[in-house]
Amino acid sequence: MLAAAMITQTTQAIAVLDASATVILANDACAELFGTDAVQLLGENIGDRVHPDDLHRAITAVAGVAEGARPRPGLIKVRHSDGSWMQLEIGASPINIAGSAETETETETETETVVTMLLLRNNLFPEIHWNFLAALSSGEPFVDCVEILASGLSAGPDGPMAINYATFATTHSDHQPDRFGRTVLDGRADISDRPDNQIDQRSVAGPLPPRLSALTDDGLLDRTEGTPWAIALATGQSAWALVENLPDDVRQLANDRSLRACVVVPVPDPGHDLPALLIQWPFWATMADVLGEALVRRPYQAVSLALERRFAMNRLEQLAHHDGLTGLVNRERFFETLGGHETAGRPFAVFYIDLDRFKPINDTLGHLAGDQVIAACAQRLRHLSRAGDVVGRLGGDEFAIGCLGMDTDGAEAMAGRIVEAMGAPITLSTEVVDVGASVGCTVSLPGQPVDAVVAVADSALYAAKRAGRNRWTRH
Repeated sequence: MLAAAMITQTTQAIAVLDASATVILANDACAELFGTDAVQLLGENIGDRVHPDDLHRAITAVAGVAEGARPRPGLIKVRHSDGSWMQLEIGASPINIAGSAETETETETETETVVTMLLLRNNLFPEIHWNFLAALSSGEPFVDCVEILASGLSAGPDGPMAINYATFATTHSDHQPDRFGRTVLDGRADISDRPDNQIDQRSVAGPLPPRLSALTDDGLLDRTEGTPWAIALATGQSAWALVENLPDDVRQLANDRSLRACVVVPVPDPGHDLPALLIQWPFWATMADVLGEALVRRPYQAVSLALERRFAMNRLEQLAHHDGLTGLVNRERFFETLGGHETAGRPFAVFYIDLDRFKPINDTLGHLAGDQVIAACAQRLRHLSRAGDVVGRLGGDEFAIGCLGMDTDGAEAMAGRIVEAMGAPITLSTEVVDVGASVGCTVSLPGQPVDAVVAVADSALYAAKRAGRNRWTRH
């Protein structure tokens, strides 16, 4: 009786089978795992719940225990009471169950029966983690890897999950701030991007509205004081709260979905000031503290690994396609970007820019001063550009700007602004220097190759230099 009492009281999921693989004892943890109660499990043949692909292996393992074998734990697919399949790690071992029997003299004697005890563990996260790592190592996009993790953990018994993360801007213009994103998965996807000057969202819509993903209704990060996400952002530590203690609109949304608590774990992002946020909404309030401990382990490590890989890949992309001194795109990426406009049939203007008095600065003040001048000029050009423009350093003291959708009048006005901005004095650490620039510009024609457009702008540049420098010419 002692063994049976211990099985009933333990928090681990345990089922006990007789020689015919029929359940003769199951504790509450086992019943909860199957989505039923312990009484209903009694009398079931365990084979009726095992997936046909795993049935022979399961029966062999149970039979082997009766014959003295000690099979290692294995993964077995079993049927939940709602009809879905779940993969459990199942270990089988013999156990003696005490009982009583009547003898011929009608007195009871203590007996022991050797039966099979199954120890069951939900293998949900290891499987999700494996799928996540497989996607990450194979080079899948960051968002796809995070979706695997979020969707897998949302499908478990711990409630839906959101993973918030800051997204890299699609261009490196100062007019394109980093956006904040969220992903909550249930198989539906709806990507939306708004090109404004606020932190925006890249959202994969699922069962949770933005307010349950720590976002406001317009997609901005919510910082309402006292919410677990605000506390996590402020302290860098995990935080949780019961639904009844959350703001009214959040509480109503959570109650409508039978959610009882919110657990938030921040994950530092090496590419951003804002951390990523793991947000899970358990169906039971008592799970909040447990999830707070669980999420800071493997889910935290998984998201951290994905963020570090994303940062490393972004750095490699930055080094491969951008100038190390100025951060502007290099010649290859400049032509590649304009090539995309050409292929799509979108008109664009090109400005070819060459500094007028750069060599004397290098010769008299040294290369460090020269680098400071180059960096200052690059910054001025960046500020002159619009969202969607591409600004590149083509080599030495030569720069170029590509402006999508700009007509002749706009190109001439832009060229004038460039000459004016580049003619302003530049303050170095010990000197103030005047550099100036000559500019050649042109507007693309339908079907005109990118090389030809840039060549026309280059020709206009040299015409400006021959005309006396510190001016612009359009061809």
